Amino acid sequence: MSQIARYYKKLSALEQEVENYEAAFDYMLAHIATQSGITSRFSEDRLHALHIKNRVEQLHREAQLERLRNIELAEINKRLEDLNIEINNLLGIAANNLKNPLASIKLSADFLLRHADALSTENIKEFASDLLKTSAYMFQVITNLLKINALESGKVNSEISPTDAVSLTRFVLESFREQIENKNIAVNLYSDDIPKVLVDERHLRDVLENLISNAVKFSYFNQRIDVAFRAFDNSFVRITIRDFGPGISEEDMPKLFKKFQKLSSRPTGGEDSSGLGLSIAEKLVKLMNGRVWFEPAEGKGAAFIVELPCE
Repeated sequence: MSQIARYYKKLSALEQEVENYEAAFDYMLAHIATQSGITSRFSEDRLHALHIKNRVEQLHREAQLERLRNIELAEINKRLEDLNIEINNLLGIAANNLKNPLASIKLSADFLLRHADALSTENIKEFASDLLKTSAYMFQVITNLLKINALESGKVNSEISPTDAVSLTRFVLESFREQIENKNIAVNLYSDDIPKVLVDERHLRDVLENLISNAVKFSYFNQRIDVAFRAFDNSFVRITIRDFGPGISEEDMPKLFKKFQKLSSRPTGGEDSSGLGLSIAEKLVKLMNGRVWFEPAEGKGAAFIVELPCE
């Protein structure tokens, strides 16, 4: 229940209580007048004045309640407008990110049906590989849309436990091996004696996947990605993921970590991006009592830093 609704309910109860007292008071006056035989003009004027006063106060309360209703209706309308914009954004993202992959799948499937007999096993494997990559991207887009909706609806819980962030990062990097090798990127991982972090392992994996995916997408060919861990007084751990791509322009910096934002810098290998990864990462890090931010790297590139509590 909103604050206005609670105030409205309390005001209605007070209004009813006042009306009950006024009714009792009027009855008492009338009873006294009847019992004592008071019929003077003074008594009639007094009763009439009390009725007018009560009516004015009632109209004043009704006006206040009407203003409160209007304020609440304005807030509801604003929320509905924001929700409508959100739905349109979701539909736009879904349409823009799924239209071309769907068209590609349709064309590939049609070609396979028409020319299957003439294709070699190697050709069919190539088509199957392309179809698998395209469908995986579509699945990722839908997953991100559902995830951001669940996060903003408060439907995502965290199960905090000690987690080896270095080992988890190695696991995530391994899952990007093909993309990394295709762009001939060298990955350097720097970690000393790093304590375990207190996080939800699933959430941290999602955060690392989003940040490492971006680092790979925006890295130039034949460059490197640096992943560095640093512990601070056994109270928190910082993970820095730096790429050596085009970096982030000053105009794009306010867009970081916001939903549905496409930056002016584009992936260097023609990769796709839904504009949701950083927003999801930020919300998940906050759920784990951490923080994430961007720092311009010296020269070219971008560095994203995740700070997490540790044991």
